[in-house]
Amino acid sequence: MAFAMRTLSLLLLIAVGSSASASARTAPQTLDMGRALIAAAAEAEEEASPSKSAEVVARFQFLREQIKSQRPDDWAELLWEDRAVWLFHALHREILTGRFDAKASAISSALSGGDFNCVSGTILYVALADSLDLPVIPRQIEGHVWCRINAAQPIDIESTCPQWFELSAAMRRGAPGIEAGSAAAPLPRQALVAKLYYNRAVDHLERRNFSVAVELLNKTLALDPSDAAAAQNLLAAKNNWAVELAQQSQYEQAEQLLDEVALAAPNYGPLLANRRHIRILKVRSTLAAGQFSGALEAAVLEDQQYQRQLRFEVYEAWLTSLVKAGSADEAQRVLATAEVEFENDWRASVRLQRLLRSPAAT
Repeated sequence: MAFAMRTLSLLLLIAVGSSASASARTAPQTLDMGRALIAAAAEAEEEASPSKSAEVVARFQFLREQIKSQRPDDWAELLWEDRAVWLFHALHREILTGRFDAKASAISSALSGGDFNCVSGTILYVALADSLDLPVIPRQIEGHVWCRINAAQPIDIESTCPQWFELSAAMRRGAPGIEAGSAAAPLPRQALVAKLYYNRAVDHLERRNFSVAVELLNKTLALDPSDAAAAQNLLAAKNNWAVELAQQSQYEQAEQLLDEVALAAPNYGPLLANRRHIRILKVRSTLAAGQFSGALEAAVLEDQQYQRQLRFEVYEAWLTSLVKAGSADEAQRVLATAEVEFENDWRASVRLQRLLRSPAAT
C-alpha cells in the first residue's frame, strides 16, 4: 500500500477556485466545482500557461464524461457508500492507470500518463465526486492527504491504494489517515490545491533553488495559512538562502532575509547563530578590502561577547595596517578610540598597545 505525501523540513544550511460552499440556488446555474478544482490544480503546475491549463481541463472533462456514461442505470437510487466505491474503481480504471510515485503531484501527468501520488489522486477523486454530487471532504495529516465520503457511516478513500476496498477492515484501519483518528483535519479545496505548490517547493528546496522555493511556499501559505509544514520550510528556505548568499558575498540580501525570518519567528532556532555568522563574514570581507571604519561600523552583534571579540579583531587589523604604513599619528587616534571602548578589559588594551610597538607582538 502506498500512502505518503512528500515532506521536507530544512533547519540549517549545512488565483484559485473557492471551496464548494455555494449552492445551485445562489447562482443562475450550478457551479462546476469539479472543473474549477482541476483548473486551479492545472494553474499550480511547474510550467503552467492558459493553453496548457485549458488542455488539462479538457482532458479531465473528456474522462469525466466517459466515467459518467458508465454509471449504473440505477445510480440515483444507490446509497452514497455504493457510489463512493464505484467511483473509486472508475477512477483507477479510467485515469489512475499507472503507478504510485511520491513526486507525481501534477494533475496533467495523472490525466495523461496515469501516475499519481496522494495529492493528485485525492484531487481527481474529489473533482469527480463534486461533479457527481457525492458529498466528499478532503482530509489531511502531516505528510498525507485523502478524502472522506459523508455517508451514514463515513467512508475514507485512500486514492493511492487501488486495492483499497479489497482490503480487510483491519488493514484499512492501519492506513496513516485513519490511524491518525482525531489528529486528522478537514482540508478546504483551495488548501488541497496549495499542496501542489508545497510539493513543488520541496523539489526546489532539494535542488537548493531557494528563491523559487520561497515564492512557492508563499503561494502555499496564501492559499492555506494554517499549513505548519509550509511555514516551517519557508523559514528554513530563507535561512539557508541567506547563508548561501553570504557565501557569495551578498551580505545585504542575506541579512534582509534573516530580518524577515526574525520578524516572522523571533525565536527560530538557527536565527541567532546565522545572523552572527553572516555579520562576521561581512565584517571580515570589509576588512579584507581595507575599509576599516566601515568594518567597525558593521561590527554590531546581538551577542555582546561575540561583538567585543569582533570589534577587537577590527581594531587589531586597523592598527596593524596603520603601523605597517607608518601612519603613527592615525594609529594613536584609533588606539585612543579603542581604549575607550575596552576600558574595562585591560588585556585587550594591552594587546592593542603592543601593536604600536610591534605589529607581530600580539
